[in-house]
Amino acid sequence: MHLLVLAFDIAITMDPDNENKENMLNSMEVMASLGGFLMAVQLIFYWLGLFESTSFYVTMLTQSFGDIKEFIFMVILCLASFANAVLILNSAS
Repeated sequence: MHLLVLAFDIAITMDPDNENKENMLNSMEVMASLGGFLMAVQLIFYWLGLFESTSFYVTMLTQSFGDIKEFIFMVILCLASFANAVLILNSAS
């Protein structure tokens, strides 16, 4: 979370004249939504793991996400390959 705030601070200081205020507002919205999502993930995986009644579900989710890493990598690789082929065909016309 701290890295996200640091990245946003760097992005603001890179444009000292604030010429692109609309782009800055869009980046602020993206950063705010990403920060909210990361806080929700922290709530699920850290705080709910502390309670005995919910720790089983947190452990089950963690193991499930760990087991599908290779499958997700293959899906992303196939999608990127297909997107590359479509991009090449689209740029030819």
